[in-house]
Amino acid sequence: MELIKSAAIESPYSKFSIDSAYLHLFVVNHLEGSITDKVMVLLKDGDKIVGLLAGIIDNAHPMTYSCKVANELIWWVDPHYRGSPDSFALIEAYEQWAKELKCTHIHLAHFENDLGKKVSKYYKNMGYKKVEVSYLKELT
Repeated sequence: MELIKSAAIESPYSKFSIDSAYLHLFVVNHLEGSITDKVMVLLKDGDKIVGLLAGIIDNAHPMTYSCKVANELIWWVDPHYRGSPDSFALIEAYEQWAKELKCTHIHLAHFENDLGKKVSKYYKNMGYKKVEVSYLKELT
């Protein structure tokens, strides 16, 4: 849960309140759901969790309803481990999970910041194509 809180602090979503009870439920549901439609892949250094990638299988999108798509919800790695081969192994493990569940596509995202520029290059090197740009506006 601490990793997800750290990810939120670094993200454009840092202004949102973080509910610890919800985070606990999110983690439990994704760790226990890995054989169905949810997964959480963990990166560990010994007993310490230093990264995670969580996602769901979704075919409700109006443009991809005929496909089984694995959608990343959060991918975050402790800054000390970023760029290491193990940090990118999270995506490889996620891809393997999606293949085992007969997904036809994977959707990944990144934030628009310096780290996102690096991640974008990595995605492209792994065969991913940019398909969408999203925007967020606070309603007052």
